[in-house]
Amino acid sequence: MLFGLLASMAPVTRSPEGALRLRLPLSGLANFNITPAATSTILIVLGGTTFDGFGESSLWRDLAGTHTGWTNAAYASLGLVVSISVISALYLTGVRSMSTITGREPQELA
Repeated sequence: MLFGLLASMAPVTRSPEGALRLRLPLSGLANFNITPAATSTILIVLGGTTFDGFGESSLWRDLAGTHTGWTNAAYASLGLVVSISVISALYLTGVRSMSTITGREPQELA
């Protein structure tokens, strides 16, 4: 699923006959079928990428300390889970806000 999403962003695609064709980058996203699994995968990837950057910051080093071994792995795992949770909460807040503004059900907008 993730690689299908990445492929839909590519500037190269295959025609129904199997020939390679050029297209505008990201234009394949218009035809990508967004499912709850796709949404979850995107949120996990965004949360993981966010933590990857945050994990290199001096703020994270101050919070996590200079632990090594399993203690460091536990802190990193907890940080990853928190990062994914924050990104997911921001997404859900946005969906609920759009629902309030448009009057549509959150399930339609997610």
